[in-house]
Amino acid sequence: MPSPSIKLTYFDMPGRAETIRLALHVAGVPYEFERVARDQWPSLKPKTPFGGLPVMTIDGVQYAQTHALLRYVAAIGKMEPATPIDRLKVDQIIEANTDIVTALMPSLREPDAQKKMAMRKELADTTLPPLLKGIDRALGQNATPGYTCGSTITIADISLWGLTQWFRSGMIDGIPKDLIDGYPAIAKVVQTVGEHPKVAEWVKQNPAQR
Repeated sequence: MPSPSIKLTYFDMPGRAETIRLALHVAGVPYEFERVARDQWPSLKPKTPFGGLPVMTIDGVQYAQTHALLRYVAAIGKMEPATPIDRLKVDQIIEANTDIVTALMPSLREPDAQKKMAMRKELADTTLPPLLKGIDRALGQNATPGYTCGSTITIADISLWGLTQWFRSGMIDGIPKDLIDGYPAIAKVVQTVGEHPKVAEWVKQNPAQR
């Protein structure tokens, strides 16, 4: 069966598409990346499936929704867990990561610097620790440390790595860069993913996104 023709469209920034791009790279799936400038977005928006990005065009047909696209990459890239329970383990980590991003979003949109820092303090002290503890506990149940399930990299591992790189970059003022250091199972997954040859290659090719 011939490989599909894939074009991934997103803004000229890492954002939601980065995990998809990294998964494609790790899986060795060829694709075209179309960068959209902000001034292009108003005219492009009505042409997208749900009025947002990322969008993936597969053999000429548009598809959307970040997690749906990520799971598609897992399927064609042979990164999909073999059993339903392992798929559940992967999905729960991805959704927990999304809960963290959702919790962060109001502070990212807050224009008042003082209010923003107060929101970030509450996030770091109160909101994020239970979510991170839950992720750490779930990861700790896997027999092989450093992976969400089994002993091979999954889209959950890639998603978690991407999220923690965002923290460690220092781009989110008021959120400690070492936030995940107190969660050993998370830290081990991040280390394992970071040491993957394809991920190391990705980081080298995309230094501005670190």
